[in-house]
Amino acid sequence: MSLTLSMLTRSRLNIGCFEVFPAIAAVAQIILGLGFLHASNVCHRDIKPENIFVFENDVLKIGASGFALRFGEGEVSYAVCRTTFYMAPEMFGWSGYGRSIDIWALGVLVFDCLYNADPFSKEQRSAMRARRRTVEILPRFPASESRDSPTYDFIRKLLEPGPRYRLGVGGQDLWEIKEHPYFRGLSFASVYSFETLVNARIPSITPRPPLDSDWPRYDPAYDLSEFPLFD
Repeated sequence: MSLTLSMLTRSRLNIGCFEVFPAIAAVAQIILGLGFLHASNVCHRDIKPENIFVFENDVLKIGASGFALRFGEGEVSYAVCRTTFYMAPEMFGWSGYGRSIDIWALGVLVFDCLYNADPFSKEQRSAMRARRRTVEILPRFPASESRDSPTYDFIRKLLEPGPRYRLGVGGQDLWEIKEHPYFRGLSFASVYSFETLVNARIPSITPRPPLDSDWPRYDPAYDLSEFPLFD
């Protein structure tokens, strides 16, 4: 069974949310993968914890690319084809969208993984869908998160409603994101070479004995030779 970032951060394996540094290392790995996609003019369009897979040695990989789309120079898309929770405001508009939606989804992912909460209220999400400008679209941080912290500033800039002003949009290799103080003390080169890992501390899992209900139900009189898989 493959583990996903969602399974780790939602305590499904009873290990709790990431601590601060492992979270930074995890986000850095995702940014490296996202940077590769964007450098190839590919927009993933479905970045979320459920699509970030955790492999051996805590290596994270972006998967489930069924919605991925390659954009030509100046091209935009108008298709709404992803998980609503992570949809950027421009996806509800009429002007189209580009790779900036992946950066918005990254912001929601980081917020979700750190605080296990929705960054926006129902009213804010309704306003985004209806394209109402009367409601301020600002993430709702927990009271414990200082407005002066790099984490607050980082997430706030990823979740900038205007894609033109969103952190990392328009730059090469997402360098603006990598240079943010949130990653101070972290070397992206060491993350790329796997010298810095997530250290998720995944506990060993003992499978339960199989139950009768685990086995498929079939007709005992069914003759497999009637439908051979191979000649």
